[in-house]
Amino acid sequence: MAGTGADFVEILNTGTGEANLSGYGVTDSDSGGNPRPTRAARFPMGTVLRPGGYALVYLESNCPGTVTVPCVRAEVGIGHSSGDRVHVLSPTDQSVVSERYPATAAPSGRSYGRIPNGTGAFQVTLRTPGAVNAAP
Repeated sequence: MAGTGADFVEILNTGTGEANLSGYGVTDSDSGGNPRPTRAARFPMGTVLRPGGYALVYLESNCPGTVTVPCVRAEVGIGHSSGDRVHVLSPTDQSVVSERYPATAAPSGRSYGRIPNGTGAFQVTLRTPGAVNAAP
């Protein structure tokens, strides 16, 4: 998850098999912390991540033209000043992953991701959309 600039959520397949994201979505929370399925950005049918593959969801901005991984645009944002919760929803709107983005988690020009990549604790990272997370 990014701090300032073009906010994005990155999904990494840490498994050993392909991950089919067809119909899966990403959304933020309502004031009670519940996902908002009607606002979810959905991956199109046929979106499959190979092991170690990435997908991106850009929040309130278009996917950059340089992106070489699956990417969708979401009409939701992250509450930087108050914090927020980001949900990955199944095609039937069940929350399968829910992560808290603390208030002011990432300073300007940085992101908030897992180190070691995809498995460790969340911390401030360099902005590396669609690539291995790196410490600043």
